[in-house]
Amino acid sequence: MVRILVAIADSQMRQQVLDMLSGSSCEAQWAGDGWSALHSARRDSYDRVIFDLALALGDGPDVVRKIEEATAPAAFLMLLASGYSPDADRVRRLAGIKQAARFLRAPFTSDELASAAGLQRRI
Repeated sequence: MVRILVAIADSQMRQQVLDMLSGSSCEAQWAGDGWSALHSARRDSYDRVIFDLALALGDGPDVVRKIEEATAPAAFLMLLASGYSPDADRVRRLAGIKQAARFLRAPFTSDELASAAGLQRRI
């Protein structure tokens, strides 16, 4: 089973993502800030990390880099608010991401989230 760390500050958005993931073959745990995500990443092993760009900007690129180091080689999926440009290089610089990351711009569907995270949807 795929293990996912969902690091999203906004509780409503976080719950929506967790609800969307519940229809996929994964086990999701969440963190409401970058430091909690870092603690979880150091404590447990994850295959994917879903990270909100706003959280990355709020807690800073150093936290993102430390989470990347703790979760390597987990795949990063960065969620973008609808106002952000999907320019991957710009987003990587803003968030301090070194690893290759996939990006998903809000609003998105459950199927889009599952596909971007590389998950199989349960029927």
